[in-house]
Amino acid sequence: MLGATAAKAILSTPLSLEKLRGKWHEYNNINLKIPIKVLASYHPEFLINLPNYKKEAWSDLQMLQKKLNAN
Repeated sequence: MLGATAAKAILSTPLSLEKLRGKWHEYNNINLKIPIKVLASYHPEFLINLPNYKKEAWSDLQMLQKKLNAN
């Protein structure tokens, strides 16, 4: 999920994006039999306005790629 608003809504948490990113979380829903693994990262517009965070976003994308290649 991309952006603080999406992360807080999906994970039902008040934590900031800085505390949520960089690790895997589980999205649970009563309609799901098993939780879905999700990764929080910066929204593209945020990265356009503050490009110094691109290195962290790249790290998040590498985590995602590693997970996809493992499955």
